Amino acid sequence: MVNEKEAKILRGYAKRLDPNDSGAFNNLGVVFFNKKFFDDAIEAFEQALDVDPQNTLARRNLRIALQKSGRYEKFVTDTIDRISRQPDDWRILEGLALFYKKTEDYEKSIHAFEQVLKKRPGNNQIHFHLAEIYTALGQYSDSIRESLISLQHFPESAQLHLFLGQAYYNSGMDDTAIEELKKAIDLEPTSAQAHFLLGFVYGDKGWYEKAVAESQKAIELNPGYARINSNLAIIQATDDEVIAIDEQPSEATTFNRHYSLGVAYFNRNLLKEARDEFVQALEADKDARLIYKNIGEIDLLSGNRREALTNYLKASIVEPYSAKISNDVGVIYHLDGDYIQAFKHYQKALEVDKLYATAKNNLAVLLFQLGMEEESLSFFSLVVHRKDVNLFECCYNYGVALNKLADYDNAIQQLLKAKNLQENSLFVNRNLGITYHDNNQNDKALEIFQKAIQIDPEDAQSYFYKAIVLNSLKRYQEAIDATQKGSELGTFNPQYFFLLATDSFTKRENNMKAVCKATVENEDDLAEIKKQISTNILVNIWEKKSDKSVITEEITDSNLKAPNLTIKDSDGSFEKAISNKTPSLEELEDLYCQGNAEPFLLSMLGGLYMRRKRFDEAIAVLEKSRADNPEAQRMLGILLVKNRSYMDALQAFYNSANHLSEDKQDYRVHVAIGILHEEFGFYTRALRAYKKATSLNENCTVALRKLGYLLLREERLEEAKSTFKSLLKSVPNDLEAYGNLAEIFVKSGRYEQAYRVYQILQKKSPQHTNYQYQLGLCSYGRIFQKAIHGWEKILVDSKDNKKRKKARQQLQYAKEQEKKIRLSFK
Repeated sequence: MVNEKEAKILRGYAKRLDPNDSGAFNNLGVVFFNKKFFDDAIEAFEQALDVDPQNTLARRNLRIALQKSGRYEKFVTDTIDRISRQPDDWRILEGLALFYKKTEDYEKSIHAFEQVLKKRPGNNQIHFHLAEIYTALGQYSDSIRESLISLQHFPESAQLHLFLGQAYYNSGMDDTAIEELKKAIDLEPTSAQAHFLLGFVYGDKGWYEKAVAESQKAIELNPGYARINSNLAIIQATDDEVIAIDEQPSEATTFNRHYSLGVAYFNRNLLKEARDEFVQALEADKDARLIYKNIGEIDLLSGNRREALTNYLKASIVEPYSAKISNDVGVIYHLDGDYIQAFKHYQKALEVDKLYATAKNNLAVLLFQLGMEEESLSFFSLVVHRKDVNLFECCYNYGVALNKLADYDNAIQQLLKAKNLQENSLFVNRNLGITYHDNNQNDKALEIFQKAIQIDPEDAQSYFYKAIVLNSLKRYQEAIDATQKGSELGTFNPQYFFLLATDSFTKRENNMKAVCKATVENEDDLAEIKKQISTNILVNIWEKKSDKSVITEEITDSNLKAPNLTIKDSDGSFEKAISNKTPSLEELEDLYCQGNAEPFLLSMLGGLYMRRKRFDEAIAVLEKSRADNPEAQRMLGILLVKNRSYMDALQAFYNSANHLSEDKQDYRVHVAIGILHEEFGFYTRALRAYKKATSLNENCTVALRKLGYLLLREERLEEAKSTFKSLLKSVPNDLEAYGNLAEIFVKSGRYEQAYRVYQILQKKSPQHTNYQYQLGLCSYGRIFQKAIHGWEKILVDSKDNKKRKKARQQLQYAKEQEKKIRLSFK
């Protein structure tokens, strides 16, 4: 029986607590909890979090209290039910996300917040919440991204500067962290946490007097910082909870401590210390096999490739479709010279995530090494032109590749972008200096080599290159001195290197470098490798007919006709000149050379040049056409895509679309706009363009397929389903469309419908045993889904606590198994 008198006494005690002491409210909540006053306990824990949102112990205790009282399950169940009845009300979904955040169910919270953003992209408060969650999880690159987005809308938020300070510190950027923490203090001088963290950073830099002063200031503002370890925790040792001071940390606490330290050390490039912490985290929780991914990345960056491969393979058991693991395993094979295996793993990474910039960079390096320069440059260009990606290695590698092809101006442009991303990269500075020298800009080259020597005074190559530049400047004695210095440090090795990439802030360039030309035992082996890769790459990665070749295929169309357009501002001279006959190329060229710039002439001449594959001349003619000449602009866009000038091509296609009336719009232009936007990462614009294309031509299979992919990517499942069904009306035997329909049904938990689709696929393609495997998974999914409904019904209907407890355990197991089944689909 609950003793109301005792509860009243405790509530009276609560009124006398220091309102700024988060720990005191937490401890009172634990006492309430132990007395089974669950509502009072929940209120006390929430007060503790109001005072100090970073009180993770209070947050953990709150979750336990909510679960024990039944309020957790009731809130989640009721809210999910409301969402199913009101799917367009984003506020309900936001409430669920905030509840998950409050109870530290961060993975569920992130997923829910991301769904809110899809329904309401302009909700900037969501980015604030995501920044807070990623900071708590130690995912500092994500924290920085979300904080910077949110800061654009909340520039006076001290909390956002606090998140940035913490993230930059843990990423090894102490000076930037200090700047952000000072901004937080300027905006909120009473922020004890900001003072405390600033003192921590000062201590890390060895500025001990400043560190002590900031720590004392933090304690003055919040005495809780003087007794950080005095909080109580709820210990769930049995079904009957007991309360105790947490003297012996639980396995979960031990795991989290070592894992968080491992992340912090890794972000500060302290790889040995990070590895030790991850190993200890794994010892605390042997089921946390994904830790092997962290250990594998450290081994790879440290140059221990055999150990890295072993650890990545262990991680892949629990994460078989990880783009990162596939990419990093590809890097290992790549560095070992096993180019076929490297290609297969990069390909697998891009099958999982076709926009994965890191894998595209590494694949581009591999293609260039094998002499497939055009394909390589296409991949590099795809990455560097994306607005949502700033991949240092790709900018650097693209610059090196362009230098090798003697395109020095563009090489310098890319290397400068890389330098902006990693100012103190020896590789970037050295190659930028080389490129300036190759481009006869020796003064700039000398300045850059001086910078390279400052970065690494022991780098022999920088001295040798400096000598070459000085010699070109006729400063011979200085050149001799630089050569002598280089000789003291090593031998001259004028070899270019690419850098392979993993997606982390931490860089170890010397352990990730790949030579510019593949090294194999004999030329026959190299030819076989190129043959295997070239026959797969265009089919399996991005150059499908539904991608850029869709835009450029018109170039090879032997039936290309003269454009049908309305001529604006014409004086009639062109019509008179051709006298109602089809002019020859020579006649068109004569008119053009006479200065005739009629829109119709430019379009026809440019089109003829295209048909005859005289592309440079076609571009030169079409570039002289006005923006309001839609057909000329469309053809210009096609040619610019072929030349990999994607931004200029996009502008040309927009010019074409904007100067045609609604009834004369060309669906092909909108397909091209969609493809280019998608490659740049502008998915909303791409989706809009594909929708426009399908409205103009409902049988355009390219637009339907691409639109379906994007809708599926955004989990707009009903719209995606409708789109793929429309595609199947045009292409009844499209196995890929059926596969996407099945995926939609699986994501929706509709295993019966998915099962029927896989039966169709098996009949249409009996040689694919994978469909039988998917049918088996659907059968399992149906079983566990029925089990989930059964256990949930017991929880709702039964009053028997023992039966409810057993049902809850079985429900959890069934949900975990059903989730594993969903993740197993491919």
